[in-house]
Amino acid sequence: MKGDAFLEWLTRALEDREVLNSPDVEFSPAETLVAGRLKLEMARSYRDFQIYSRAFQGMERFYDTSIHALSAFIKVGKLTEEVTNTDLLCKKALEIFSQELEFENCSIMLRQPGEDYLTLVAGMGRSDRYNGEKRDIPKRKIRVGEGIAGKVFETGEYLFIPNVHEDSRFKELPDDVTITSLLSIPIRNEEGLIGVLNFSHPRMEAFEKNTIHIMILLSNYIGQMITITRLHQQIAKWNEILRTLAIEKERLSVALSSMGDGVITTDTEEKIILLNGVAENLTGWSQDEAIGRLLSEVFNFNGQAAGTSQTSPVAEVIRTREMVNFSKPATLKARDGRERMIVSSGTPIANKEGGLIGVILVFRDITELRKKEEELVREQKLESVGILAGGIAHDFNNLLTGILGNIGMAKMYAPPGELRLLERLEEAEKASMRAKALTQQLLTFSKGGEPVKKIIPVTDVVCESTVFALRGSNVKSEFDFTEDPLCSEIDEGQISQVIHNIVLNAQHAMPGGGTLRIACRQVLVDAKDMLPLPEGPYVRVAIQDEGAGIPETIINDIFDPYFTTKKNGSGLGLSTCYSIMKKHGGCIAVKTEVGAGTTFFLYLPVALGSCPQPKSGDDGLARLTCRVLVTDDEEVVRAIAGEILGYFGCEVEYACDGAEAIKLYQEAMMSGRPFDVVMLDLTIPGGMGGREAVEGLRKIDPNVRAIVVSGYSNDPIMAQYESYGFCGVVTKPYRMIDLNKTLQRILQGA
Repeated sequence: MKGDAFLEWLTRALEDREVLNSPDVEFSPAETLVAGRLKLEMARSYRDFQIYSRAFQGMERFYDTSIHALSAFIKVGKLTEEVTNTDLLCKKALEIFSQELEFENCSIMLRQPGEDYLTLVAGMGRSDRYNGEKRDIPKRKIRVGEGIAGKVFETGEYLFIPNVHEDSRFKELPDDVTITSLLSIPIRNEEGLIGVLNFSHPRMEAFEKNTIHIMILLSNYIGQMITITRLHQQIAKWNEILRTLAIEKERLSVALSSMGDGVITTDTEEKIILLNGVAENLTGWSQDEAIGRLLSEVFNFNGQAAGTSQTSPVAEVIRTREMVNFSKPATLKARDGRERMIVSSGTPIANKEGGLIGVILVFRDITELRKKEEELVREQKLESVGILAGGIAHDFNNLLTGILGNIGMAKMYAPPGELRLLERLEEAEKASMRAKALTQQLLTFSKGGEPVKKIIPVTDVVCESTVFALRGSNVKSEFDFTEDPLCSEIDEGQISQVIHNIVLNAQHAMPGGGTLRIACRQVLVDAKDMLPLPEGPYVRVAIQDEGAGIPETIINDIFDPYFTTKKNGSGLGLSTCYSIMKKHGGCIAVKTEVGAGTTFFLYLPVALGSCPQPKSGDDGLARLTCRVLVTDDEEVVRAIAGEILGYFGCEVEYACDGAEAIKLYQEAMMSGRPFDVVMLDLTIPGGMGGREAVEGLRKIDPNVRAIVVSGYSNDPIMAQYESYGFCGVVTKPYRMIDLNKTLQRILQGA
């Protein structure tokens, strides 16, 4: 072959390898050697090309798998932000693997803590039996060490089976099973093995070595994601527990704050853990200040009250490990020095094992309750005395009525020139009036001592009573009154008696003389004043002496009946004052300091409306022309009343009780000589009294003019006589002028 032809052949051979095998070409020996060598090199190059091509394709597949694996990593990582359930996380992860890595079947099996088997928590599959559609694989369980997944979990090593149809472990596979290769990888986290990740594919080449490494990374990543999800679940549970605890704490806080008792919680070393609002108020310590301090620093407890020695309730609970109840009152001293009377109890706080971990201290402020109890005891004492005093006063006033009436008549009948006789009668009348004042004190204790009230200036009564009581003594008075009159609806005689008693006590407290200062003000009483009064405006009378003061040991007894420090005292003075003030809707209080004097405070409700202007009157006896029916069970009272009325010019008839009075009144009306006035004794033992009698009389004559007369009553009729059908009231013993004035007013229609 010529040189040019050989070169042309070589060119065609390089372009087409089949030219080398062409049988119709003749070569020279040299050309044959070159052609053989070219054929050999071209075959070697072609083989290398195929090797490099396959390697490149493998790298391309690995690159593609890595990209999709990275995408799967990212998507699975985001699941922890959206999913808090482990099973759902696994299911979503398998969906991502199926989409990104195109595996036909995949599943995740996990072992729950404390179990010896694996549970299929998520599985995705697609095969001919499912008509080519992906669907969940039914859940099942296998024991650790059994089956492919069980053995992989037991050994902790991954298992790759290229062809399950050639593997002895898969001898009896159903005909419709299309999988060929199988990969099972253990799932790990910081705790160790937790499950198995399974993949299968109908192609043998689906699991290359690099792909298996990526699957192992995915398995470990799934383990970490499961750990994170479980932590999220645990955190969610903790948050729910914390939320529940916060709700319970809020409920407890509301319950503790709404309680009327103080509550302090301590540990076993008596260090404070909690205080409620009441405890803060009673101790003077806020919760923030008290927490961590010893109980003894905050709870200044003095168990010496009631003559007993008590340890702290908390210390007693820690010692006995039992609930302790201190029912006897003790003193609690607050941070600012205030002292309150309390009762307390301690309850142990135990853990599940029954061990003591703390103490709950509950204490109640009974200061006001104690005051009320003392008030109640005092009232019961007064009521007991009142039952006795009322009966005595009733009988005594009847006797005084006879005595005072006869003295008055004797004065009327005495010759004008008998000055010594008139003087004796005057003294006898004064003595009778002093006896009346004594019975009035007795009446104050009884229910019949109801005040006969009218609106008057309190300052006038205070001034007159004080001046009268201090007359002739070495004590001077100083008054501090407002310019405007301070009026209250009071019984002038009873309030005058209160002032008189307190002023006399002040005078006796200053035997060497001194100054008694009296101030009247209108004040507004509220809860912080701690007085047994409704909130509102009151007239306050303050009477301050310069005496030695009242010892603390007897201060709580001074209002008790028959209690006295005077040698010849009756013990009725201050107890009378207490009862009078209570019946006026007010109260009496005292402030004293040994060596610095005593101040008594009187509180009277401010009257609604203005004070009436004083009326001038004539004290002379008026001549009366009328018919009067006198009803009384006491002969001496009927006799003297008739004598007095006859002196006035009245025509008088008598009845022993209300029934007889009704009969006589009816007979008088029928005879055409009716009575102008009927005097009815309110209380007639064994007979009809004035209250029932006036009701009967009003049925006969609605315009009947009746006067209620009594020295004692268990009803408030004497104070509110008009409400019961009476036109006037006369209190036994009465003077002639008192009866005359009352008759004048009634007959004139006033």
